[in-house]
Amino acid sequence: MSEFINLVQTVLTPDNLKFLGEGLILSIKFSIIVIFGSLALGIILALTRNYAPKPLKLLSVCYVELFRNTPLLLWILFARFTLPKMFNISAFQAIVITFIFFCASGLSEIVRGGLKAIGKGQFEAAESQGFTFVQTIIYIILPQTIKLVIPQLLQTIITIFKDSSYLSTIGVVDFMYQGRRLMAHFFQADQIMFIFVYMAGIYFIINFGLSLVVRHMTSKKREAKKRMKLSRKLQTV
Repeated sequence: MSEFINLVQTVLTPDNLKFLGEGLILSIKFSIIVIFGSLALGIILALTRNYAPKPLKLLSVCYVELFRNTPLLLWILFARFTLPKMFNISAFQAIVITFIFFCASGLSEIVRGGLKAIGKGQFEAAESQGFTFVQTIIYIILPQTIKLVIPQLLQTIITIFKDSSYLSTIGVVDFMYQGRRLMAHFFQADQIMFIFVYMAGIYFIINFGLSLVVRHMTSKKREAKKRMKLSRKLQTV
């Protein structure tokens, strides 16, 4: 027990915790920017595929299929070594843009699935109330769609946070990068292993916490569907 306490005191000093915390904050900040940016772009792509003229639909399909059928790491390396030189931006900004474009392809399919679940009667009802098509999409269709796909969106947030560890491969100072630098300062196997376990624990706590929220919301949706089916059966009796 005393050896473990000494290990903790040696590795998790206030300076080392601050060092790792800075990387963790950047990883979280990165994930938040990416999820909002990719969701906005994903909604535009989904709306384009569902309601735009055929040429725009085709462009949207090509975009989605291009990113869905190529590896993320390929685009990260492409962005790291081309975008900063072409547009005079930092490596971090280049990777944020890459993640947004990449993740938007998957999110567009999630949103499109939600849009399909909304009945056409919603448009007819909105039109009868004097809503334009754009107003119907913004005020009626999208709020219902987002509500339907919240569990899938949370699952995507988990994936984005885990994939943020790719940042360390190109020298962005994220949580993984800071952890690797900290490991380089220690030489004993138990100290390096402890840092590894500590980092894995942080990733697990954040992702497992989000997964619990996903499970809770999914179970609530199932219960709501069961109650609706039961109420319909009772009405027909």
